[in-house]
Amino acid sequence: EHDAFYLSPGDHEVLEIGIPSMSQAGRVYGTVTNSETGDVVSYAEASLNCGEDEDWDHTGALGTYRLFAYYPDECDDGSLVFSADGYQTQYHSTNGMDLQPGESVTLNIALDEGTDPEPSVMHGTVFSSGTGDPLPGAEVSAYRYDTGDTYGIQANENGYFLLDLVGDQNYGVMASAEGYNDLMEDHYLENGDSLYLDLYLDEEYQTAIHGTVTNTDGDSLEGVNVFLDTDSEWNTATTNNEGYYHSVLPPDMYSVSTSYYGYYITWVNDVELTDGSDVEVNIVLEPIDEFDGGVSGMVHTSGEESVSIAISVWSNTYAVDTYANEDNSFSIELVNGTYTIWVYAPGYEDVYVPNAFTVEDNTVTYDIYLFETGTPHPPAITSLVDVPDDQGRQMDMGWSPGDPRDWGVFPFYSVWREIDGDQGWHYIGQVPYHDFDTYNMVVPTLGDSTDEGIHWSTFMVTAHTEDPYVFFDSETATGYSVDNLPPDTPVGLTATIVDDGVLLTWSSPLDEDFSYHNLYRNELSSEDPAMVFTTIDSFYLDTEIDEFTDYEYWVTAVDHSGNESDPSDVVSVSGTQLLSDAELIPDVFALQQNYPNPFNPTTQIRYALPEQSTVVLMIYDMLGREVRALVNDTQDAGYRIALWNGTNDHGRPVGAGMYIYTIRANDFYEVKKMILLK
Repeated sequence: EHDAFYLSPGDHEVLEIGIPSMSQAGRVYGTVTNSETGDVVSYAEASLNCGEDEDWDHTGALGTYRLFAYYPDECDDGSLVFSADGYQTQYHSTNGMDLQPGESVTLNIALDEGTDPEPSVMHGTVFSSGTGDPLPGAEVSAYRYDTGDTYGIQANENGYFLLDLVGDQNYGVMASAEGYNDLMEDHYLENGDSLYLDLYLDEEYQTAIHGTVTNTDGDSLEGVNVFLDTDSEWNTATTNNEGYYHSVLPPDMYSVSTSYYGYYITWVNDVELTDGSDVEVNIVLEPIDEFDGGVSGMVHTSGEESVSIAISVWSNTYAVDTYANEDNSFSIELVNGTYTIWVYAPGYEDVYVPNAFTVEDNTVTYDIYLFETGTPHPPAITSLVDVPDDQGRQMDMGWSPGDPRDWGVFPFYSVWREIDGDQGWHYIGQVPYHDFDTYNMVVPTLGDSTDEGIHWSTFMVTAHTEDPYVFFDSETATGYSVDNLPPDTPVGLTATIVDDGVLLTWSSPLDEDFSYHNLYRNELSSEDPAMVFTTIDSFYLDTEIDEFTDYEYWVTAVDHSGNESDPSDVVSVSGTQLLSDAELIPDVFALQQNYPNPFNPTTQIRYALPEQSTVVLMIYDMLGREVRALVNDTQDAGYRIALWNGTNDHGRPVGAGMYIYTIRANDFYEVKKMILLK
């Protein structure tokens, strides 16, 4: 502290100076460095303004600073400013620092080289929407989405406010006044711009919905978005650090729902709000133990400068709000369901796609295309996936319609496929204008991907205008189709003893994509896996047999994509005669490890029955869900082999991963694991 006084020659004066204890001071200290090189920035200026208390320091040769301020209470509305010659000024809000008297906070600062951008201003007047009168003393704040900083001011006696802000940023602007409902709007502030806003506040309703949000353990959850929706509009509240929310609303019938990362959405429907009522709705959120899959992709922007890109995805059971990474990529963990996606970036048209993609125990690839506001933009291919459960050569392609702007509408779209070798494009078909949010078409591919490799096909969509010389081409998209269906199972397998060995015959399937047969021979006295012979015919002469050995045979069909059918019925041969049952009987029940393991596309499961048994051999996924019943029958004693081709009970291929197989034979039960590769 200091004071001014006059001292005459020869006089002396006694001064009593009260110095506040340093334990009362909140301290902020740290180091200022170059954001690119990491070098310290010597003699940078640091200043702190908190209410009526101000402090200033410079970093000296070592690049460190220390600020003191005296706080009677917490300082939640202060500001910190850091500047240096040749660097851009950086601002920080004390909001959220929770700086208490006597405590210290470390805040290291990295300054960007360059000059400060032109000043940007957001200003306007706050009015009553009912009377049209200005509201003196209204509180106006701007929340900067990329840093979380909040800038606030109180309107003057004429309801006028002015905020000095950083340009080229997206802000959430909130206005409030006593007796009125809060108003929240999003605005983008250009660098060097002066944005004028008239803000109209509605008189405060005397009705409200409030409550707490906890998890199943009873813990309060902070920052949960609570949505309060009617048939005509929706409102949002956010829980505080005690898990409490409160929203003043007009009388109506409401649906209350939540959005919080890592928890399922919870719905409370038919909440009636009448005049003068204050309804309590407490919500308990169930945590997600394990995500089923997710979505990942890239956000493509037409502009050259990088921007902050907000992404929201939601279904009836789960919702996530996030931002794209610096390289515009994104990856979000999700539970199974069909999701709507909304993407926003300042200076670009929003992208909103209802029912954009479906997660079913997989990670979906979904790219997004953003186009600058005010310019026509072409359609964008949003999905290109194999048509499930078909014989291949087809993909399902979806695209967003684009925006014709001054052209009104795009009368039709044409779809193209690139010719192999970059030799041009084949016209596939035409889709007329339907005013849809998303268009779809099943497109033919040039070939299927098989177990021998991937066959890529590239597509493009053109949006046409009424002028045949004006059209807009989408970016290309590349994918591949797969034959998902195995051939029919061969039938009528018989074994006949001939002079040279065993002649096996059967009826071939009629599938157009049939390639060859696999004939399996299992030696009952051996624990080795069955041998496999390959033939394109519907017969095979096995001459490599021992007349004193018992055998089992079965046959499958394989198509050009490597899909293998279910096995045929089994026939048994003992030396020189055809038998219906094997003569070799095991001593105990047993279930062996499948062979091969890992496998693709087919594996053998061998088991032993010392007596006639009711056998149930099942395949399950790792969540315990039934995949395939391989055997459910009464079988005679002997050694047996079951074949699994990686399909479920409906004949559809299952995904790669670990599976469980179990056997129950009379009182015997055993479980083993196996791995399917794709």
